[in-house]
Amino acid sequence: MSDILERIVADKKIELSELKRQKSYGQIEKQAAESAPPRDFLSVFSTTRIAVIAEIKRASPSAGDILPGANPLEIAKDYAAAGVSAISVLTERKYFKGELTFLSIVKEAAPCPILRKDFIIDPYQIPETRSAGGDAFLLIADLLKELELRSMIELAQSFELTPLVEAHSEEDVHKSLATGARVIGVNARNLRTLEMDMKRFETLRKLVPHDVWVVAESGLKSPDEIGILRNLGCHAVLIGETLMKTSDRRGLARKFVEYVALR
Repeated sequence: MSDILERIVADKKIELSELKRQKSYGQIEKQAAESAPPRDFLSVFSTTRIAVIAEIKRASPSAGDILPGANPLEIAKDYAAAGVSAISVLTERKYFKGELTFLSIVKEAAPCPILRKDFIIDPYQIPETRSAGGDAFLLIADLLKELELRSMIELAQSFELTPLVEAHSEEDVHKSLATGARVIGVNARNLRTLEMDMKRFETLRKLVPHDVWVVAESGLKSPDEIGILRNLGCHAVLIGETLMKTSDRRGLARKFVEYVALR
């Protein structure tokens, strides 16, 4: 694990310790059970059309400040108007400047499924995700042992949530498949070095069977690049910094959506 990942995970454990003192697992579980049923994240995937997952991200360790103070409500409205398939929301506070409350804000503004992006390392965070309004959430395979990953996926199912299991290596892919992941995300960014390698998707996609949905994450700059990913067997693209940095977010998101609709 890289130094930055170690710091993020260490800080997340401290944060979770404080959250558990404020609200027990039983309390957060009760809140989750009383919340509205999640939207079906799996419904965005198809064998005939690539899904566009647009991301709300204020900052990241690799890019620094992307759009400080970005309003999640306004961005969600832009994405919804553009017709995206789902919206990914960064909720990690210290390094990505997100908030858990963004989930409910975005959900009220958009009709599509909402994906929580955070460092999910504890079962507590799964009912927390549902009670906050999330429909799906990210699990980073590299952060969890195989038994832990399997347990998290099974717990997600009990709360009717869909985990997107992110892989960065062949070992991650094998672990994800062994634990029953139905959606695997291949991140072009190396979490250990933060360097980009767009060839990673092609390499790891070959290891995933056809009955598992595959999402290409990070590095997509223009709609034209989707054609390459489609030929490699991509079912969805997750687009973050490119959309967050543009002055016409709604227009560019619509171009991505229109591109996949025509292909």
